[in-house]
Order: sequence, then C-alpha cells, then structure tokens
Amino acid sequence: MENPFFVEASCLGTYSPIRNEVNTQEIFHSAKSLGKRVGFPVTLTSIRKLLFFEVQDLKELSLGAFGINEPPFLEKSLISLDDIDLLVLPGIAFDERGYRVGYGGGYYDRLIGESNFNAVKVAIAFDIQIVENLPKEPHDKKVDCIITESRMIKCL
Repeated sequence: MENPFFVEASCLGTYSPIRNEVNTQEIFHSAKSLGKRVGFPVTLTSIRKLLFFEVQDLKELSLGAFGINEPPFLEKSLISLDDIDLLVLPGIAFDERGYRVGYGGGYYDRLIGESNFNAVKVAIAFDIQIVENLPKEPHDKKVDCIITESRMIKCL
C-alpha cells in the first residue's frame, strides 16, 4: 500500500480471493480509510464480462458466480471503467513479462482488453507463484507489475 500506484489511485478495482489467492482485505480497509472508492466485480457469465460495483463494507459481499463473493448488483453502485485508476488482479501463476494464468474463464483478459480501460494493472501474488515463462496465447493480456511479499516486478 506504499506503492505509488496505490497512493495515487482514487478508485480501485479489486477481487474477492478464492482458494489460495492473496487476500485483499487489508487493501480494501486501507483504501477505504484513505477515502478511496473500491469496487469488486460481479461476473456476468451469460456475456462473459466483469462489472465493478462500489463497496463500503466487506459485509456487503455474498456468494456469487463460481463461488466467489460479489457485491450487490445495484445500478447506483456501478463503477465506470473510466473511473478505475488501479486494478488489482488475482491469478494462479505469473511470469516476469506480466502474463498470468487464472482459473480459465478469460474474464480479466477481456476486461484489460476493453478500449476504454486505462487503469494500472497490478497483480498480487506470493513469490512461489512466479515462474520463468508462461505459455502465451493471442487473447492473453499483460499486467503492468506484479507485487509479491518480497519484491515488485515491473513488467515490460
């Protein structure tokens, strides 16, 4: 949270962790204490898209698609992609080029590929999740940096 990406952001998109993904609870609480807007995604499986909705308290989240906690789908809480300065992404494995492997739905790749999405894209991971090289497919999108418990990797 001392990273300039976080300090300078006024609106974050983050995720609810599943399985062994890095927990984002501290990021949420720190951002809210600094007056930042924080959104979590709702997964629209029918059109394979993520929409972000602002959350004031983690208690607002409830079980949604794929067993992931999601915010309520309330129009008044919808966050425009233009408003998100920083996107915090999950994943299973990452390489130092900035490619990631998730759980296979391609939702974050499609989000990052949106023409009006200009947020800084930061993956958070454990050191053990960083590998030398992941296979890359044409639809795969890179993150700008990866932050682990011991280092920050700027992805070129």
